[in-house]
Amino acid sequence: IGAGTSGRLGILDASECPPTYGVPPELVTGVIAGGTEAIFKAVEFAEDNTDEGWNDLKKYNISGKDVVIGIAASGTTPYV
Repeated sequence: IGAGTSGRLGILDASECPPTYGVPPELVTGVIAGGTEAIFKAVEFAEDNTDEGWNDLKKYNISGKDVVIGIAASGTTPYV
């Protein structure tokens, strides 16, 4: 999960896991503040919402068997 350029790079890395490591596509998922639109175009202020980060993660039914990695260049992005 990330925002801005960090989020975009995380999505890029996630998309490379299946062909590089032979894992199923659903094993590694990239999540970015602002949704799919934010991959291609900046969605201003999406990274400033702490609640939205959690709401986006809930869509994936995360359990104790999952790992969530937050990517934030500043180290303090509220969404992440």
